[in-house]
Amino acid sequence: MSAPATASTAMEPRVLINYYIRKGWYDHVQRLCEGILDKKGNDPVITFWRCFGIVMEGSNSSAIRELESLKKKKEVELPCIHALIYAHNKCKNVDHEEIAQLEMQVVIAEESAGDTAQLLSANFFWHIKEYPKARKILENLMGGRIAAATPVQVKATILRGWIDLTAEPKTKRDLELRDNSLSFFADVKRYSPQLNSIIIRIDANDPEQLMGVAKYFDIKRAYPKSLECYDEIIVKYTWFKEALSEKALVLLKTGEWDQCVDSAERALANSSDDIDALRLLILYLLTREGRPKEASNRIRELMKALLSTEPSNPQLFYDIGRCIARISDRNHEVLSCNLCFIDQAIKLSPENGTFRAERGYQRSLMGDFAEAIEAYKDALKLDESNESALHGLIYCQVKLGQVDDAAQQMEFLSVIQESIGNASADFVLLQAMLSWHKDGDRAKQVKFLQKAVQCHMDKLKDVMQTGDVSTYDMMSVLNPQFLVEIATEYIKLDGIDDGKSMASRGVSILEKLVNKSPGFIEVQVVLANTKFCANEFDDAYRVCNLILKMNPLHAQAHLLVARISLEREHFKAASTSLDQALSHDFSVRQSPSFHIIKAKLLENDGNLKEALAILQNAIKAPKTH
Repeated sequence: MSAPATASTAMEPRVLINYYIRKGWYDHVQRLCEGILDKKGNDPVITFWRCFGIVMEGSNSSAIRELESLKKKKEVELPCIHALIYAHNKCKNVDHEEIAQLEMQVVIAEESAGDTAQLLSANFFWHIKEYPKARKILENLMGGRIAAATPVQVKATILRGWIDLTAEPKTKRDLELRDNSLSFFADVKRYSPQLNSIIIRIDANDPEQLMGVAKYFDIKRAYPKSLECYDEIIVKYTWFKEALSEKALVLLKTGEWDQCVDSAERALANSSDDIDALRLLILYLLTREGRPKEASNRIRELMKALLSTEPSNPQLFYDIGRCIARISDRNHEVLSCNLCFIDQAIKLSPENGTFRAERGYQRSLMGDFAEAIEAYKDALKLDESNESALHGLIYCQVKLGQVDDAAQQMEFLSVIQESIGNASADFVLLQAMLSWHKDGDRAKQVKFLQKAVQCHMDKLKDVMQTGDVSTYDMMSVLNPQFLVEIATEYIKLDGIDDGKSMASRGVSILEKLVNKSPGFIEVQVVLANTKFCANEFDDAYRVCNLILKMNPLHAQAHLLVARISLEREHFKAASTSLDQALSHDFSVRQSPSFHIIKAKLLENDGNLKEALAILQNAIKAPKTH
């Protein structure tokens, strides 16, 4: 791809600053800038980025004061004025007169701004997603040249590549710009539709350039080429420690789990608070390995790392907590640990209704519907049209049997939905649930379940088509817990007219989920039970074996193996499995399955009286869920 890599130890602040901002790690930006300023003293460009970090964490007043002082420095006057306008617009009470004054100052500052100030302004506009403004400045800097002639123009060319590569494609033109962005990073020697056979040459010694090529191939799903770039970065720019976790993220997309975990663990060996490395290991433990206890320990480590490195970043706490909840497999310990992220986001941003609605959702995953309702009501106090909170509230009411209240809320929500347009998958699922619980209309329920799946998958497809979407965001949008909910609703239809074909749809959803994420043990349990109820004993046994390989102590899986053994009249094996279930979880004695298995085993041994007594006691016992 390029010349053999040789190690370079000179850290380039611009590269790390841009990387941290792309990740949304604004405390990292401030800390890096403060470290440089402590060593070097006054540096207007570094001070500007520190102020930007302060703006992005929401401390607008503090940032405005510092930017006002900094704009007296000629080399950063123009970007400071742009940043001041942005900061003022983010304030709760916007000072429109001050913004008008600043906009007049922009015109004057533009006339005398040097190349560095213009480049910094373009860089700023890139990070606030004002792409046309950024491109216009860069075109002026290049002066119509195709090839860069000065160091500033080299940086401008690379920045243009990053802008075209990372701008969300909303039009055909945006997609063309993304496709052509590689030419700003490297000399493309041969183009072919098979991106892995492209020959490129990178002449300049700029890590931003090499990272741009890596990102380009990542977005284009030419992962081997992307990995080549990251390998070169790891060797050549030893100060860029995050390259290891970036490589791991690409390996994750290739399905090379062993290499992915190895890279993540190497990243953690370099830095115990590497956010992406910890997130990757949590994803691996939950979706692949079915090891929620170890995942919970990693979640605690991640919380500690965030409190140390990004303590003032509510959006990051929320994003991380949101993703983990959706891959939690409804494990109580995982959800309890994970709730700390959302609680911290709420603590940092108490007026944010989205965060409070997420708290409600996670409480509902734990089965704590009363607490969930309170959280949803708190969210609605802040914004009465918060869709997530309204959906969640109705869902909890249905689960608690408050069907009339739920139907009333649904009428209000339907009005909002009409004004918005396309119904969300969550809304359609609620329609399906109420079709049965309130109206007793199975046909309507099935129609809405089918529509809910379609809406959900359409949304996922739209997100995937943007190209530049992280695995974490993908899992949040996919939301396996939502799909399990729909699958369960389908499976409940078994036993009615055409119920078998409906139940098979639910099974199909579950099978696709566990095929991609075998670590979802509780989903595997639902699948195994469904297979058992359909008399598919071999399939049920196979699924139970998978569960027990991941967790040999899983009592419910042992219990189901005992039931399968009974159906096959393997009484000794059934007795052994029952004993194992009991030894791992004594509470299984309260389950109906335990009593049925025990009674059948006693019956087989000729102990009819004892078998009858067990069944009679089971009937008298309080119901367990």
